[in-house]
Amino acid sequence: MTLTELEQQFPGLFEPAGCQSPSEAERYADQVASRAGLTVRAGSWMGDNGARHVEYCNPSATLKLRVDIFADNTGRNRTPSWLFTFSGERVDAQLTANSPHAVRVKPSSFQREASELIANLRSLKVEEGRVTGRVTKWNAAKGIGFIECLPGALVSVEASQLPDDLKIGINDRLSFKVKKSASGQKAVNVRRCSHH
Repeated sequence: MTLTELEQQFPGLFEPAGCQSPSEAERYADQVASRAGLTVRAGSWMGDNGARHVEYCNPSATLKLRVDIFADNTGRNRTPSWLFTFSGERVDAQLTANSPHAVRVKPSSFQREASELIANLRSLKVEEGRVTGRVTKWNAAKGIGFIECLPGALVSVEASQLPDDLKIGINDRLSFKVKKSASGQKAVNVRRCSHH
C-alpha cells in the first residue's frame, strides 16, 4: 500500500498532533526523513532568520535532505504552528532538487512532497556522474536557459559552455554533468542524448 493510499484510508494518519513547539516540529521532520530512508541526522542549527535547519542523509550518504522549519507568523492559528521548506541532493550527481512550489508548506504537505522528492532523486539514473534532462527554457538571443532533470531540479545551461556544433532549443534532451557555483547549479560537458 502506498503512502497516498494509506492517507486516503486513514485521513490524518501523517498529520502531526500539533507541531506546537520547535522540538515537536523537528521530531516530525525526523520521522518524515526516516520514513524516506534517510535515517542519519547529519546536522542541525539555528539560522539568523530564526529558522531551524536540519540535514539528513541515508546510511551510504548518497542522498541528502535539508529541512528548514519556520514559525507560522500569519496569525491564522491560535496555537503555535510550524511551516517547512526543503531540498534534496543526489550526491553522486551533485544535483539538488528544491521543494516543487518553493513555498513554506504545512506538515502534511511537507510529508507528501518531501517523500516524493526523495523518491525521485533515488530513482534518477546517474551514469559516471552524468544525468539527463529536457530544456524547459531557452533564450536563444542571450544564449542561456534551464534544463529540468526532475520536478524542482533545474540546472542552468549557457551557450558558451556548449560544443560549437551543438545548437539547442526547447524540449531538447541533453546529457550533462552538474557543476555547483555561487549562482546555482550549471550544466557542463553537455551532449545531446542519442535517440532510441
